[in-house]
Amino acid sequence: MKKITGVEILDSKIKEKLSTRNIYEILNNFIIPLITKEEQEFLVELEDFLLKEVEPKIDLTKDVYELFPILGKKNYIQRL
Repeated sequence: MKKITGVEILDSKIKEKLSTRNIYEILNNFIIPLITKEEQEFLVELEDFLLKEVEPKIDLTKDVYELFPILGKKNYIQRL
């Protein structure tokens, strides 16, 4: 297994608050007022799916393509 290495540039206090859920909350504060109710519902549904189904299966040592079947289950991604 490949070990990911690098330089830590974020303070630990910031790093612990830098969660996907918090990033979505910031995004939603800016986006929600600009989109329709239908788009808001889709965005919340997508965020919940990504947090519950995709995020736990993310392995930074593996290829991103392994996540595609998970996204395909709900038709969030498709082959053309």
